[in-house]
Amino acid sequence: MMDDSQVPDAARLTDEQIEAVRDEIPWNEAACVEAIARAAEGYAWHSRDAEVAELEDDVLRIQALGNERLAQLQEQLDAVEARRVEEYDAWQVLLTMRIKERDAARDQRDALVEALEVFLVYVTEDLADQDLTLHTADTGEAWTEEEASGASDVHTDTDNSAIEALAEDSDLITYTNDRTLTDAEYQIEVFFNEDSTLAASDDDPFWLVARFADTSNFYFGGTYGAAAAADKKIYKEVATIVTQIATGDGGFSADSHMAFKVLDATKKIFFNFSEIISSTDNAITAKGSVGFGLGNQAVATDDITDTADVGIFVVSDLGAAAAAPIINLVMAPYIPA
Repeated sequence: MMDDSQVPDAARLTDEQIEAVRDEIPWNEAACVEAIARAAEGYAWHSRDAEVAELEDDVLRIQALGNERLAQLQEQLDAVEARRVEEYDAWQVLLTMRIKERDAARDQRDALVEALEVFLVYVTEDLADQDLTLHTADTGEAWTEEEASGASDVHTDTDNSAIEALAEDSDLITYTNDRTLTDAEYQIEVFFNEDSTLAASDDDPFWLVARFADTSNFYFGGTYGAAAAADKKIYKEVATIVTQIATGDGGFSADSHMAFKVLDATKKIFFNFSEIISSTDNAITAKGSVGFGLGNQAVATDDITDTADVGIFVVSDLGAAAAAPIINLVMAPYIPA
């Protein structure tokens, strides 16, 4: 290849010719620029395609990871759902058992209620302030005043919700009910309402009477007010001789429950469903009658109180002839509002 010095002068371009050629260069330069731009654009698209391909690879990797994680989560969810189903089935079994137990308890309750010898002392008719001997219990039994050393009596209170006595010092009063008892084993219960205080002194007792043959032969047990040092007592009266056979302290409060349980030789006093005192004396064995009393059946200085308001009186058969076993707790329908 020859260099510029070897070009004949005749072949050399003049300055004018060179200028003329240069005049044509702008067009050629534009074409070159366009070509370069096209090339650059092509390179850019090529680069973009590579980036897109790389991004697509990234997306695929992310999707793969996401699918893997989703599969893991689905597996965990399936495991949780399986456990939930198992637990639900277990709860269903447990619930079914509880329903059966509830139904069995209701059946037992119904059997117990049917077996209860129940009579209520509060009245439902308009007989407010009526002497108890004029009132027939809600289950049909009559009351008898067996003894009264003074002028006091027991009557229904003014809103027909309970019975109460007229206060009287150093006197007594005893009532029985003509309910026919199955045998000599039973439980007598009373519910004291919210007005019951048994006064603030220690000589105002309320008694439950069992195996009452006559005014000289019966058992009685009950409670004094909370001020008494030993507020629960059980006595027997045999041939006019009164003997204490059990004593103890259990306290007293309004809105409370007391029971006197008589089982063959066993005699027990419960207060708010807790056993307080007991005895095994069995001097009187005939079933007799049941009832209640107030005043000085045991201690000459005791009084008849007007602060023992009793809303319900219940007796339950407990002997072998009872249709079903009786529990200490009286069923809810018998608890006064």
